[in-house]
Amino acid sequence: MYSRPTDMVFRGYECLMHFGKLLLQHGPNLSSSIGEKKFKVFNDFDIQPVFLNKQSPTLDYFENKKVYFVKLVDGVIRGVY
Repeated sequence: MYSRPTDMVFRGYECLMHFGKLLLQHGPNLSSSIGEKKFKVFNDFDIQPVFLNKQSPTLDYFENKKVYFVKLVDGVIRGVY
């Protein structure tokens, strides 16, 4: 919402560093260890598997359950939770 390119660069850098380091450590087994909180850059991720069909144990996708917003208050960047 109303984001500037600098906000998106901040988020992109965080995602690239976090998941890039996980990929380098686990390689092709990344999906089994994607929820690790080892490589925190700026903020926490809470990656959880999502199963849409309750009868089938097939994984549909992963979702970050920890949502946060960043805003500028009095010249300081603060997280809004």
